[in-house]
Amino acid sequence: MKLQDLLNYGKKYLSEKNINDSTIIAKEIIEYVFNIKKEKIIIFFDMELNDYDVDKYKKTLQKISKRNTTSIYNKQARVHEIKLLC
Repeated sequence: MKLQDLLNYGKKYLSEKNINDSTIIAKEIIEYVFNIKKEKIIIFFDMELNDYDVDKYKKTLQKISKRNTTSIYNKQARVHEIKLLC
């Protein structure tokens, strides 16, 4: 799976779970899981990902949707939440 496909999957998944700011959160998880700054995500869109990292990303999405983190508005708090869930 390519990074761009995984990001699109994440945005759609969170949106379907009624998570506010699904696009932002999906990107923040990419930043953390793959250690890529958001400004550089587009550079790596065609990067093929290994199954381990794809699974880690998807599991983090599931955990976020179960915790219903729609109330986490500031980036620092969201990133802290993502780190706890990974």
